[in-house]
Amino acid sequence: MKDQQTQAEARTPSRTQRRVRRRMSRSQRRESLLDAAATLVTETGLEAVTIERIANRCDISRALIYSYYSNSDELLAALFEREVGALDQRVLARMNGLRGTEVRFHAAMSAVHDVVREKALLLGRLFQTHRADGALSVARRNRQAFVRDFFARQMHDELGVPLPRARIAAGIWLAAVNGALMQAISDGESADELLQIFSRMAVSSVRALADMA
Repeated sequence: MKDQQTQAEARTPSRTQRRVRRRMSRSQRRESLLDAAATLVTETGLEAVTIERIANRCDISRALIYSYYSNSDELLAALFEREVGALDQRVLARMNGLRGTEVRFHAAMSAVHDVVREKALLLGRLFQTHRADGALSVARRNRQAFVRDFFARQMHDELGVPLPRARIAAGIWLAAVNGALMQAISDGESADELLQIFSRMAVSSVRALADMA
């Protein structure tokens, strides 16, 4: 009986622990909520993320979560924005100081590949959700447009592809990137060679677009 009581006490947060949680800044609390959501997405899937489950995992009230996010979809959109923001930082850092379209393109692909390997399940579920509306869907569409326009501008500035044509090409490229990354992850040791081949094929195709009448 005493052992059971001890175990129950161990599972129950102490007053000190509760005070520490209450002392979190808004930014710390926000990160804590997003971390809990990321764990749920990875362990169970997007549908597992509810305000009640996040509250239970963080040992806080639902009312507190609602002071940050209106609903679970808004929370998932914030998680999506955090993860793609970290991805963008890795890509830009890898491309920084490099010259040449193919070299920069390969560096970007390599950075994305590294991040996807680290967080394959989380990113896969955030990017491949079939939700047709809501904050997460809007965030995904905005992200796709941002990346398309970024690489379209690269094609235009560095290879002279007319911007309307470059946007179409960038859209096609984005559709192919997912398959290339998944293949690279499954290939393991030959991933870098696969990404180099993909980068060369992509840049060669884009160069041909600049010469189209």
